[in-house]
Amino acid sequence: MFTSNVDVTAYRLPDPTSDVFGTVSAGETYEALARTAGGWVGFDPGVAQAGNVGLAHHRWVLTSISLSPSCLSDVDLVTLADVEADVAASG
Repeated sequence: MFTSNVDVTAYRLPDPTSDVFGTVSAGETYEALARTAGGWVGFDPGVAQAGNVGLAHHRWVLTSISLSPSCLSDVDLVTLADVEADVAASG
């Protein structure tokens, strides 16, 4: 799980140059479903996304002092390439 301490931007991919999905508002809590070595956390945003499954369904926030993660060591470690492959397969 992670909780946003302030409003943070959620991205389509674990990459700050990817499309912005929206904002995780301060106080919102989500289950961390994947993580990257670069500090990104993937989560299910709770909205329907036609055709997007697996990593393609996740939305991503960068961990920082803006988030309070709990025990991310148990969350699957993935790469941007893994996410892009799922997005392409869902496409």
